[in-house]
Amino acid sequence: MLCREDVDFQDLPHDLPRPSFFRFVPLFLVFAVCAWPAPGAVITGLCYTDHIENPVGGALVALYGADNLLRSSTFSTDSGTFTMAAPDTSGKYFLVATSGSRSKRVDFDFQQGQPARIVQIVFHDKRNSLVEYLKYAAGKLDYVITTVLGFLIGLWTKKWDNQRLLRIHRVRMAAARDDVVSESESLTGVLNDWLKTAPDSPRREELRTNWQVHISALKRALDDLDAARPDATVVYAVKGEKGFEELRGLKAAIEQLRSLPQRLDTVGNLSADDRNAQLKPFSDLAANPLLKA
Repeated sequence: MLCREDVDFQDLPHDLPRPSFFRFVPLFLVFAVCAWPAPGAVITGLCYTDHIENPVGGALVALYGADNLLRSSTFSTDSGTFTMAAPDTSGKYFLVATSGSRSKRVDFDFQQGQPARIVQIVFHDKRNSLVEYLKYAAGKLDYVITTVLGFLIGLWTKKWDNQRLLRIHRVRMAAARDDVVSESESLTGVLNDWLKTAPDSPRREELRTNWQVHISALKRALDDLDAARPDATVVYAVKGEKGFEELRGLKAAIEQLRSLPQRLDTVGNLSADDRNAQLKPFSDLAANPLLKA
C-alpha cells in the first residue's frame, strides 16, 4: 500500500474496525516467556565409599526439606554421580542416600540463585573403618611410646647429669675436708698438750698462739667446704631423702665447728665431757657420706 503525504487523517471515516484484544495475546506470551526466570538450578554430587576412587552406583538419593517432606529423588550412576532439580525456595535441606543396607544423610543449605549445589555423600566400609581405626590406634601408640621413651631418656639423662655434678662437688669438697681433718688433728694435739702442762708453765702462751692460728685456718677450710657443698636438689635427685639427711648433717657440723671457741683457755677449762662435745663435730664431719668420694 502506498502512503500519500497529502492525506488528512481527520477525513478518514470514524467507523473503521478496531483491532481485537486477542490480537495482542501472542505478544504478551512472548514477553511472559522472556521475563520468566530460566530453570536449571540443580543439586549434583557424588556417592563413594571411603575414597573418591570407590564410587557407589545405583544408590537411591532422596531430597528432603527441613519439614522432613520428600522433595525429589534420583539414582546415582555407575560412576557415583547424581543430579536432581534444586528446590524452589531457599532453606535447609538434607539428602539421604541408600545403598543396600547402608544409608547416609548429608545436611546442607540452599540459596536461590545458585546455579548448582555440589554435595558429596561418603559411605564407610566397616572393614575399612576397622583398618583406619587400627592405623589411628597404631599412630597414637607410636606417639605414646615415643613420648614415654623420650621422658625416660630425659629422666635418665637428668639423673646422670646430677650424678656427674655430685661427683664434681665431692672432688671439690675433698681438698677442703682434708684441710678440716688436718686442722682438727692439730687442735686436738694442742689441747692435749695444754692439759699436760702446768698452769704456770711458760709453754702455755705458745699453745694459746698455736690454738688461734689453727682456729683461723680451720675457719678458712670450713668456708671452702661450705662453698663446695652441692645444691640440695642435686643431692635429692641422686640420693633421695637419705641425701637430704646427709646434707643437713654436713651443714650442722660446719656450723658447730665455726662456733669453736677462739681462746684455748675456754676449751681447756671445760670438763672432759664438754671438751669431747666441742670436738665431736670433727668426727661427725669426717664420717659424713657426702665427703666420701
